[in-house]
Amino acid sequence: MVRRAAGPERGVRLALLRAALRVLSLPHAAALRIHHAAFDSGWRKPQRAPLRVVCVGNLTAGGTGKTPIVAWLAREALALGKRPAIVLRGYRRGASDGVGSDEAQLYARIVPNVPVLVDADRVRAAHAAHALGADVVLLDDGFQHRRLHRDVDLVLLDARDPFGGGAVLPRGFLREPERGLARAHIVVLTRCDRVDAAGLADVERRVRDLAPRATIVHEVHAPTGLVGLDGAWIADVAALRGQRVTCVSGIGDPTTLSETVTRLGATVVRALDFGDHHEFTAEQLAEVARERDADGTRWCVTTEKDAMRMRSIPSDLPVVALRIEPRFGDESEVAALRATIGS
Repeated sequence: MVRRAAGPERGVRLALLRAALRVLSLPHAAALRIHHAAFDSGWRKPQRAPLRVVCVGNLTAGGTGKTPIVAWLAREALALGKRPAIVLRGYRRGASDGVGSDEAQLYARIVPNVPVLVDADRVRAAHAAHALGADVVLLDDGFQHRRLHRDVDLVLLDARDPFGGGAVLPRGFLREPERGLARAHIVVLTRCDRVDAAGLADVERRVRDLAPRATIVHEVHAPTGLVGLDGAWIADVAALRGQRVTCVSGIGDPTTLSETVTRLGATVVRALDFGDHHEFTAEQLAEVARERDADGTRWCVTTEKDAMRMRSIPSDLPVVALRIEPRFGDESEVAALRATIGS
């Protein structure tokens, strides 16, 4: 319902809902102003860690595609002879050491040579990464967490809806007002292939107005294959062409999965959204299996992040996860991203 309220749809009920959410957003917006003003004025000072800190964050809530980009940066850091570590807050209860975090386990799968630390205290986590021998920390989702000094701020904006309906949570999806983008060193416009040239140009103009000193990088989420719940390769994405499938997800923006699968030539018979960071149960997967049988679809397609939450649940459901890799605009943009890691 909040997503509908942030969109262009009209109606009396939605107008009333928007008004109510706007009132609810006022204390949140006030708290944000105080928080950022304290750092902007120098009254509060970020704490430094004894290694390079590169933050990959969002201006909005919901999925902009951080995980593939953080993993790409980690692999580039390794290729440059660096010793990277990934630090993330973690959203799963009991995930203080990363063991229970689906995000941490996914990173362990796709960049197995990179330590992953899960801790809501990013300052403590950065020091712990240094103690493990890391010389660069990739901070997953920390743009608003200003207590830790960072050398580079990369902010990801989904080119389809870069400013979350233009309002702060819960009225819209902004985590902070748009002007916060001025702190960014690099703005990565993700999923650029999902908007036309005129729409992309409008987004770029708005970004340059808000963050005139930032470098703009263009990114496309490229599906590269289908893997099982254990991460084993199953097939190339061409295997989806002509297939009837069910999409199952528990991510910030579930439309991205069904849109991607459709663009790959499959017919999405049913798209089931369980909400961001959802913890799947055996009963739910059994219900999905019944619906899949009724629809006569071949596969249930999910994201790799969701697959991490499904893999320990006994089920005969034929689930495949879509593997995604980032592709960037040109070599100058790739060079700008590599430079964030340091010399």
